[in-house]
Amino acid sequence: MVKKFTLTQAIRWSIIVVLGLTPIFFLPVTQNFYDTNKWMLVTIGALLTLVLWALTLLRHKTPLHITIPSGALGFGALTIASIIGLLIGSTNKIEALLSPLGPVTFLSLTILVLAASSIAKPGKMCLRWVFYAVTGILGLIALYQSLGMGKLMFPQISYLQDSLWTPTGSTTTMIALFLITLSLLIPETIASFKKRQEHGTVALLVISLIIISIGTIVTLFQFIPKMTTGVLPFDVGMVVASQIFKNPTVAVVGVGVENFVTAFTMGRPMSLNVTPLAAVIFGTNADFFLHILTVYGLIGLAASLVMAGCLLSGDKKEWFFITRCICIAGLILIPPTIALLTVIAVIFVLAHNEEKQPSKPLTVKPWIRVSAGSLLMLASGASLYFLIRAYSAEVFFFRSLLAAEMNDGTKTYNQQIRAIETNTFLSRYHITYSQTSLSLANSIASSLKNDQDRQLVAQLVQQAIREAKIAVTLNANNVAAWENLGLTYQTIMPVASEAGSWAITAYNSAAALDPSNPTLFVNIGGVFINQQQYDNAIAAFQQAIRLNPGYANAYYNVANAYALKGDTGNAAAALTDTMKLVEPGSTDYYKVKNELDAIQHATTTTTIPPSSATGSSALTLP
Repeated sequence: MVKKFTLTQAIRWSIIVVLGLTPIFFLPVTQNFYDTNKWMLVTIGALLTLVLWALTLLRHKTPLHITIPSGALGFGALTIASIIGLLIGSTNKIEALLSPLGPVTFLSLTILVLAASSIAKPGKMCLRWVFYAVTGILGLIALYQSLGMGKLMFPQISYLQDSLWTPTGSTTTMIALFLITLSLLIPETIASFKKRQEHGTVALLVISLIIISIGTIVTLFQFIPKMTTGVLPFDVGMVVASQIFKNPTVAVVGVGVENFVTAFTMGRPMSLNVTPLAAVIFGTNADFFLHILTVYGLIGLAASLVMAGCLLSGDKKEWFFITRCICIAGLILIPPTIALLTVIAVIFVLAHNEEKQPSKPLTVKPWIRVSAGSLLMLASGASLYFLIRAYSAEVFFFRSLLAAEMNDGTKTYNQQIRAIETNTFLSRYHITYSQTSLSLANSIASSLKNDQDRQLVAQLVQQAIREAKIAVTLNANNVAAWENLGLTYQTIMPVASEAGSWAITAYNSAAALDPSNPTLFVNIGGVFINQQQYDNAIAAFQQAIRLNPGYANAYYNVANAYALKGDTGNAAAALTDTMKLVEPGSTDYYKVKNELDAIQHATTTTTIPPSSATGSSALTLP
């Protein structure tokens, strides 16, 4: 006789599948293959759990059994802190809700861990084996990638060309996952030998242990030499986090999870400009606690400490205690990811002792059951609708990026329209749509055929300006939005007399949010060159040089400004400095050398190329 599949079993299996597979789950259909799709899986898993809970309330009349495990308390504290940050600190609440480290994630993990408290020992054993299998797959992928198998077998797939590629989306997260799993596997393998368990079980444990150990070794061997070029230094993370204390309100509730990039750009020291990390824009802080402090303030830090305390609670003699300590180490040492948080949720579920925390029966009146069940169904249905719309918009947006790579302007344009129509609240959609409109306008303007083309160009330019303004309106703290608005105005300066002053205003707003970015000051100088305000241009270029003394383009542009002003002495000196920063024998080197020779042998400044008077000039170097 086949055993009936109950709603309770459905809840347990959905939790096992979601928590077990999230670390390895990714789909190459959105701009972010990893966090976006992991977030989607976790959120859908939580919504499915709520629906099954609602059906349980509506169908069963037996007393409810309530258990609040320590994991639910930890993630629950983060949920409360993130909701407070959302309501008070976030400037774009939709972006905050859709963030992989936002309140939706913490609420979803709270629901999953709370529901998992009813999972009995056989279910936990199944979750543990799924966890081992997933980590083993990651170990095999790490080995294959280190041997170049991905590059060899799939040369057309770009992300597989990286020897450190991982489905977790983060090498540091994968290392943490390996170490956490090894802390579970080693004692279990030893215990299996002592208890003389079945040979098949022992063999699986040993094979898993070997694969994961090899994966850990090859990953560390490749990653350690690259740490200085791919990881935000802890001292810089401390400086970034400390910026919140300049404002009492921000100190309490943080800058908002969607504004971390701005917090980073405002807080990063100038010294970072002369390191390999100069061009890197980090989306998270150096570790979990610093990130939560930055985006959710002191309330968030307190909540993260509550979760850390929940991890460390329990009998210190238990073998899970070492695993918990490794989880804490992961939170302290590496940037946060949704994959790492899901792994911690798995550890909470596995470590929960139902004997020490027995569930308490709770009798609920029928009308309360019906009301609660109906509300849960309605809330879950509405949430699922908005979730599908948000995800669909991500898919449309990614398709537009793929079309842009194929130089298909029409498809790029149309897919971005669909993305914005599906979810109009994300500033990056409007920024990209603005750039696409401007690019199409430039393309059409280069080969005008009739008045219809001229009207289309004017329409696209107005559209680019409108979308750039919308992006700023959606999030006035988004430095990329202000920079894009400045670039848009700068581009239309030849046809709009007032565009120069508007560009300066937008760039200054961007510079206020990213004061250590030398590129912004080169752009500002370029606008002043167009306006023939050479002294202001020189001041802007010199500020770029102060921010990054090794920035060749800044020296090249200040030389151009001096030459246009008629100061050939300073122009020659700046070009000489430029030559010291470019590679001898390169195209840039001879370009600068020829201009320097022309200045030194000329009696006037007419040798400066006329094109350099149209804005900031650039070498081919980044």
